[in-house]
Amino acid sequence: MNELPVIGADIVHLDRHTFMWVQLTHFGQAPESDTSALAALIASPGYDHDYASLFQVEQGPARSVDEHLYPPVHGRWWLSAIDVGGFALTTAAEAEKRIRSWANDQNWIDSSYRQPPAVFRRLQPVFDLLRVGNVYTLLPARS
Repeated sequence: MNELPVIGADIVHLDRHTFMWVQLTHFGQAPESDTSALAALIASPGYDHDYASLFQVEQGPARSVDEHLYPPVHGRWWLSAIDVGGFALTTAAEAEKRIRSWANDQNWIDSSYRQPPAVFRRLQPVFDLLRVGNVYTLLPARS
């Protein structure tokens, strides 16, 4: 299976002191079909990260962190548990709504806290990218 090459990445930081961000990872040319593109994305080393470990950690069948071996992950999912069937087509509007909700609906100490308008202005390029092609969401893990 071909993997998408990682070309670069940009980080969009949310409000200071929230330690929240959105990462835009830039990949090379994807295959024509959505199914092939998703499979190549999953196989890419740029898709394997938990966002809690250092980015220089060894890629491969298992990574070594402080002498412990951990299988590759994407966010909170074991990478081995993710396949093309775990994605569902969604809309740009629904994806934007999900990002906005995630940015604001946290267990904040101040329950009335919301990200300031400047954060959503910084996120506008992310929202614009959602309107370029098909948008997929990774579904909750299947049992």
